[in-house]
Amino acid sequence: MMDLLIDFLDDFVKLFGEDVDIYISLPHHTDMEQLILLKEYNCKLFLIENINRDFGPFIEILPEVMGYDYGCKISLKKSETEIIGTLWREQILEELLSPNVFDIFKNEKIGMLIPDSFALDFKTNLASNESIIKEICPKLKIDYPKNDTLFSAGTMFWFRP
Repeated sequence: MMDLLIDFLDDFVKLFGEDVDIYISLPHHTDMEQLILLKEYNCKLFLIENINRDFGPFIEILPEVMGYDYGCKISLKKSETEIIGTLWREQILEELLSPNVFDIFKNEKIGMLIPDSFALDFKTNLASNESIIKEICPKLKIDYPKNDTLFSAGTMFWFRP
């Protein structure tokens, strides 16, 4: 996982520059030697268990980023189906990490950006996630999604805190 993270950080810094704050959640059992590898990046590290399909750490870190103009939520964990998971992650990141994202956010009506190819219909794809969504919405102080709402498969997106 650390190899993915380092590669991602290198690409992110090349694309957006070094003047960005990067918040990273890692499992409690992350080795100290791996943490040292992140020292050269402008990272704030959080050791948090990965729960609720990686949304748990996002919810815990969210209060820390509420003063920012925008943020980007990324997940770099490896999939059990390595080939499909890798292709999926790479395609999402390719669509998501565009330097023109800041121009798009100049429109103050934009609150969230998701990759086109991974924008799925909420009602059709709800499945077993309904209870989790009902639990998360009050914590985020948002309404339960309407039936025509889209969501980002892979839980990677840009957002306005």
